[in-house]
Amino acid sequence: KIETISGAMVVTIGVNVQCLRIAYTVCGYGGLRPWWTCPVCGTRRGVLFLRARRWGCRGCMGLPFRSQRMSRLERTIAKAKRLHTLLGGSGNLAEEPPFARPRGMRRRTYWQKYAQYSKTVKLCNELLRATMEKMRGPLVSGEKP
Repeated sequence: KIETISGAMVVTIGVNVQCLRIAYTVCGYGGLRPWWTCPVCGTRRGVLFLRARRWGCRGCMGLPFRSQRMSRLERTIAKAKRLHTLLGGSGNLAEEPPFARPRGMRRRTYWQKYAQYSKTVKLCNELLRATMEKMRGPLVSGEKP
């Protein structure tokens, strides 16, 4: 159940009642921008989360960002996919890297991103090899499973 009372929303979930206040800031181009006020810490936030029947900001609710839950290998693979897509590829790392510079991208930018992509793919391979060695033992080049 949701009720509005003078700049605040009263939210009732079961027997739990919580007041969510709305704060406003003046925009540079005119008008007002609404913000939620976190009921736990009192800071202005764009998003509040409901956890265990309580509303709060990401910090108060102990909710990490997606990248904070990823391992170093997963973050590196995600970065390589992003760069592959930026360079005109599909994001599938099994495909050959895109060699044609995307239309409108400066040559200098393209070569910087391409060097970053190559370095990231090399790091992915090293991390993947280290992960496999932890699981199976040392890998020897040319060894067949």
